[in-house]
Amino acid sequence: MHCGLLFREDRRLSVAVGGYLRREPGLIVADNAPYSLFELRAYTVRTHVEARGLPYLLVEIRQDLIADAAGRQVWARWLGDAIERVLGD
Repeated sequence: MHCGLLFREDRRLSVAVGGYLRREPGLIVADNAPYSLFELRAYTVRTHVEARGLPYLLVEIRQDLIADAAGRQVWARWLGDAIERVLGD
């Protein structure tokens, strides 16, 4: 697994961003991994986001993949492109 997309009840951004990221050859994207927001208290998500009906997505990236500037640039581009495409629609 290269990254995990974390969500609770609202999967809108997870599905959209995940679909975009999964187009990258060889990139392994998991849902609710390495842990699940269903298993955590997730107070901030429940209280400040879900209660207001706001879309949200938490992203976990393997640390070794963003340990250097080149890796951070790759992930910034992938996530930036995905978010721009999803929120721009």
